[in-house]
Amino acid sequence: MFDFVMNYKINNLHNNKITEIYLEFLSSFLSKDEITTILEALKINNSVKKVYFDDNKIEDIAPLCEALLNNVLLQELDLYIHNVSNLIPLCKLLENNNCIKILMLDVNINTDITLLCKTLENKKSLEELYLIGNNITDLTPLCNLIKNNKSIKKLFLGRNNLKNIEPLCIELQNNNNIQNLSIINNNIDNITYLYQLLTYNKFIKELYVYNNNITKSDIDKLNTLLKQNNNK
Repeated sequence: MFDFVMNYKINNLHNNKITEIYLEFLSSFLSKDEITTILEALKINNSVKKVYFDDNKIEDIAPLCEALLNNVLLQELDLYIHNVSNLIPLCKLLENNNCIKILMLDVNINTDITLLCKTLENKKSLEELYLIGNNITDLTPLCNLIKNNKSIKKLFLGRNNLKNIEPLCIELQNNNNIQNLSIINNNIDNITYLYQLLTYNKFIKELYVYNNNITKSDIDKLNTLLKQNNNK
């Protein structure tokens, strides 16, 4: 049953008085009909710019994507959802808005990474992309995205079991828009390609590599290059 706070949010959604909405653990305490009520309210709202969707039980995100499909003001989409079975509705949504920031945490998108990256290649509004904990094993689609998208400034790829980042580093060598790169919590054990990247690319100002199999000495070498980049 809706509580007072939720009813207040629904009313404000109908009246376009909300610009941010947090939909957390919906299936844990809301019925299917109550979730439908929220999504129907989102359909007629034209003021929401930020949506945070946190639900580890929902596998079908089509209803959420449909509810946001006509929202041209959407700027930030944060998805904390496990085991999404189909990214096609999400990709359709992303084709129709001007999102600046997209965060996908533990969505397990590895099987659909090509579709997602292809969708984002021509998304000129996108400045921040966070693909964290998604079991990305093939970097080819991501490299194509980096090559073709000239608007992304922040790229976070933490906790994806990455080990061989050579393709990523080679693609980034001639990239002049990404300034912030995070590859924390992976299985990287060699900084050779990272060192080459920072040697050739002077646009990267922040690089996060902690919780990999990298020695402190190697991290110090990377930090030295970063300091030189930041002094440019």
